Amino acid sequence: MKFARALMLTAACAAVATAQDEAPVGQMGKQFQATDTLNMRPAKNPLKSLKGRVVLFTSFQTWYETCAASVADINGIHDKYGPKGLTVLAFGEQERKVVEPWIAEKGVKFSWALIDTPTAEQFKRDWPYPGQPWSFLMDANGKDVWQGNPRNMQNPSAFKPGTLEPLLAAATAPPLLPKSLEAQQKLLDDGVWAAAKSSLLEAAAGGKLDKADAGWAKGVADWIEQRRAAYASDADALVKQGAFWDAWDMMNDFPRRFEGMDGGPAATEKAAAIRKIPEALKDLTQGDDVAKAKDLISKKNVQGARLILTRISKEAKGTRHAERAKDLLDALPAK
Repeated sequence: MKFARALMLTAACAAVATAQDEAPVGQMGKQFQATDTLNMRPAKNPLKSLKGRVVLFTSFQTWYETCAASVADINGIHDKYGPKGLTVLAFGEQERKVVEPWIAEKGVKFSWALIDTPTAEQFKRDWPYPGQPWSFLMDANGKDVWQGNPRNMQNPSAFKPGTLEPLLAAATAPPLLPKSLEAQQKLLDDGVWAAAKSSLLEAAAGGKLDKADAGWAKGVADWIEQRRAAYASDADALVKQGAFWDAWDMMNDFPRRFEGMDGGPAATEKAAAIRKIPEALKDLTQGDDVAKAKDLISKKNVQGARLILTRISKEAKGTRHAERAKDLLDALPAK
């Protein structure tokens, strides 16, 4: 009996070691198609839709007792780090009719992506994991930087202190707020972050939110201020990378996004200066064209947008402008 148990233990350890050896740590997370999403905005490609946020991508099944027992701990991670830019995204090969009532019964707060059987089989190759729940921590650019049981994130011997903070500091997309803060989420999504900050602080002081959601309101208000303070230096970094249009767009949009907050006049000056950089012309022109196509789409001029986007996807092949053009083309209605 002891020998049998030893064999089982050895096999289990080998499975964990194999999974860790094959895990995509240090690699870019592979994109996938979801059959449905819960506790988040609908998204065919959830990881792509969450770019700019730090993602705790977590294998999770409702029927597995260990997963059910971990809900409170993962909710705690969601509430502690969510306001700072972390999104917990569970995934599992199940149907909405099963998962949705289970989420309601267990009080699950984090996001969920449902996948089909072929995707689940591919995950076993792309995201090998020794048990469930099991998480892959991805930075704001989508690179996997850690893997392990998410409950271990509260254990300093398993999750090195200081690992998460620099990742969260680099998050550029706004957090996904609880349902009680839907009005503030719309302000964030519309890009009027100064108004969102004021509304969040007002909601936090209003006494109508529970403790966790009040923490979210205060935390995201702090996140907005941190982003405002970092906007100029982030734009400078983009200029050094040759991403001139992105840097210009950040500075040009600063007065609207952070209306009434410090930095508006300086941002306007920086935006004008970027437009005068000789080597920026090509990148700025391509970025302007993609922006023009987006505007045409908003005005229902699909054909005009399609012509511009098709050209950019060819002329700027291999650049972020071509990638954006392709994403917009893919979202257009069929001819």
